[in-house]
Amino acid sequence: MPLDARNLSFAGHGGAGRLWLYATADARSSVVAPGYFNDAAAKLIVGDLILASCGSGGSPAPALVEVSAVAPAVTVAQTAGTGTVTSVGLALLAALADLLSIAGTPVTAAGTLTLDLQTQAANRVLAGPATGVDAQPAMRALVGADIPALVPLVVDVSLVDGDDGHVVSPIAGTLVAIRSVLRGGAVTTNDAVLTWKIGGAGAGTAITDGGLTIVAAGSAEGDTDSAAPSAQNAVAAGDLIYCTVSNTPGGTRTARATLLINPTATA
Repeated sequence: MPLDARNLSFAGHGGAGRLWLYATADARSSVVAPGYFNDAAAKLIVGDLILASCGSGGSPAPALVEVSAVAPAVTVAQTAGTGTVTSVGLALLAALADLLSIAGTPVTAAGTLTLDLQTQAANRVLAGPATGVDAQPAMRALVGADIPALVPLVVDVSLVDGDDGHVVSPIAGTLVAIRSVLRGGAVTTNDAVLTWKIGGAGAGTAITDGGLTIVAAGSAEGDTDSAAPSAQNAVAAGDLIYCTVSNTPGGTRTARATLLINPTATA
């Protein structure tokens, strides 16, 4: 088919030339043949680029051509960038070789490149260097400097129904753990239920997942219990952290509680 000039439209200037857009059902081999664009010779100049969508159906073939002559016939030449990719592969940087693996590379026709995590030894983390200057992260064991310096607050709680124990936080931060040690012997009657709040007994806010239950059955001096607060555990300097006891555990016993606070970072 000859050129359909209605489908050739000016797109703009680019660098030293101009860009045209063209769409046709003709095959790419016809579009790049000498003379195909003769009917547009009056508006084309040497150096113009024509981006053509060639062919019909679901898979049109693109062509980017440059006008190399306009007389006695319009001649175009395909520019670099057209062609067929025969193989695509994926390679890992050396820094990622211990972390990731690749499957399916290269793809030479059809296929999938798959990245997966490498199996790691226990107790290793992806982190920057343990000491020295900044560097790319790698898998390594934790060292003491990786762990924030938690501040412990210790309070003795009398295990009597309705009794309490409290401590004032000297710093701002997040209450991340509560641990208790049973003192004075076994709990003889009922389980002792310890409820922790920040801000006082009445007006305070209960700490989510901060409760402790000291089970009476089989209890003994030195038994330990722990909780990991998950919310409502922000502490300001001067806040009262308050514990109430319920369930009448029986006996004159105490729980020595240690509250671990992760301090708020300061500039």
